[in-house]
Order: sequence, then C-alpha cells, then structure tokens
Amino acid sequence: MKQAIEKQMEINKSNNLLYRLAPELFRIDHSFKKELLTRIERKENVSENVIHDTVNSLLKKIYKINQYINIDNDGAMQLQNLYRKTYNSLTSNNFDLVMKIHYERLSDIISCYYPEEIVKVLRNKKEIGSVKNEEYTFRIQQSLYEIEIEEIQEPVIDVGCGMSAAFVNHLLKENIDIVGIDRIIGNENERIIQADWLTYDFKSQKWGMVYSNMAFTNHLHYHMHNGDCAKLNQYIEKYLEILESLKLFGELIYAPSVLALEENINTENFEVTRKRKIGDISITKIKRIAISSNWSSHGYCHDSCLRKNTR
Repeated sequence: MKQAIEKQMEINKSNNLLYRLAPELFRIDHSFKKELLTRIERKENVSENVIHDTVNSLLKKIYKINQYINIDNDGAMQLQNLYRKTYNSLTSNNFDLVMKIHYERLSDIISCYYPEEIVKVLRNKKEIGSVKNEEYTFRIQQSLYEIEIEEIQEPVIDVGCGMSAAFVNHLLKENIDIVGIDRIIGNENERIIQADWLTYDFKSQKWGMVYSNMAFTNHLHYHMHNGDCAKLNQYIEKYLEILESLKLFGELIYAPSVLALEENINTENFEVTRKRKIGDISITKIKRIAISSNWSSHGYCHDSCLRKNTR
C-alpha cells in the first residue's frame, strides 16, 4: 500500500493543490486505485499506519514545495481525519467522485497555512515547483562550524537534522550521546525523532550542545521578514526556551545568525560569538556561562524591533 500511495503522490507532484480548479487537475494512479478497491472488496479497513504513512508522504511533498509552511498537530489531525473519511467512503461506484471531493477538502485545509495574499496568487497557478534543500555531509558541517568531536559537551540535540540525519548518524558512530529532531525524517528511531521543533520540550538545563544547521533560525528569519507576528513570537519563545535548555557551559550553535535577538541576550548568563562564513551568512555560538533567572522574553513580543540587523 505504501508504494501505491507514493505513486499517487508522485504523478501529481507538480500540481498545485491551491489552484481554484485543483480537483480537475489531479490524476488517479492505476495501482493506487486497484490497491484500494481490492481492500474494499475484501472489506478490509484501511489501517491507521496507512493513514499515517499517507499524511507523512503528503507533508514531505508540501515541505519540498515550501519549507517554511508549518502544518501543526491540529493540521496533521485534520489531514488524518480527511484521509480516514475518504478511504472509508470509497466504493467501486463512487471512487472518482469521492476523490474529487477529497482534493477539494484537502485544498481547503492546506490553504489555511498560507498567507491570504499568497493563496490569491496560487489560485490561478496550475503547477508549482519545488525547492531542493541540500543536506550537508558531516565533514562539511564540522568544517563550517569548527566543531571538534573531542570538545563536544553531551548530550547533543540537532534541531532540524534532515531526512538523512547525517550529523546525528556520524556522531552516534563516535559514541556521542546525541538525538536529532525534524518534522519529516527518513527512518525514525529512539535517536532520530520526528517532531515539530515548536512543540518539542527541550527541558531546562538539559543539553550540552544544541545544534541547528540552516534550520531553526532560517525559519525565524522567514517569519521576521514576512510580518507574521504570531508565528514569529512562537519562534522567539522557542529560541529563549532553547537557551534555557543549555547546561552550564553548554553551547547553542546555529546559522544563520539573528542579530536582533543576539544583541539583547543577557551577557551575564551567555557569551555570544559570531563568524561570517558564506556570503552574508554568519554562524553564531552562544555559551551559557552562568545559571540565573534574571532574564526573560520581555521586549521580544513584537516583530517591529526585529526588522533591522537580522544577520
């Protein structure tokens, strides 16, 4: 079933879900239809694993098109409910009609996660491209961030580890205590976890190193420049939570830098260093040098203060 789902996603990968006549664009793969009808004839219910795999596959496609869209837990639940209802409503007589209704509802759900002005533009666009997000090898990341394995303070968390989790997998081979999180990953296990970094609990004073290569703060920059104050505030609060999650002398290492936040960090508790590496992209390292509760997120509640000096 998983292969049939992937084929169905693949033949429609360039079709724009937000196009005003989207249901008319989407084709049904023969093997996908055959697989579902076979299950219907056998009176087999589609398992929750199949529904989970379907939504995961859809989210992978969406994030390839727009890495900055964030389908939250409520959205994922809506998608699962939609696919569950669709699969359970299908018969050999109504297959095409049910799938058409399915794509209409799918379009409605996804459109809620785009700014209204973007939705207006996409309503008239039949096809849409994708963005290829390159995953850096461990050696490239190690060189860019000047990370010496013997100096790493454990435990480590890679925020936005990517599908292949190259950084995590290499350090696991070096017997480093590390986990990686990302919205979509290849093979999930106890060390590589599928999780939304905005809802993940980093816990207080837990990590020796928090690492994020062109991931968390890349998204923070996006919301900073696109005026989504609510989403920006979520990222700022999570940024502050991550700082609080550092153990004494633990480090937060990331790119791109965020000067508007970094310049307001309490220097009694944290030491901030920054290096320009690629073009105008800077890498930031923040070391926790003291444990104190005399700092807070006050002053970061509006994006107007973050529109300058963002790198």
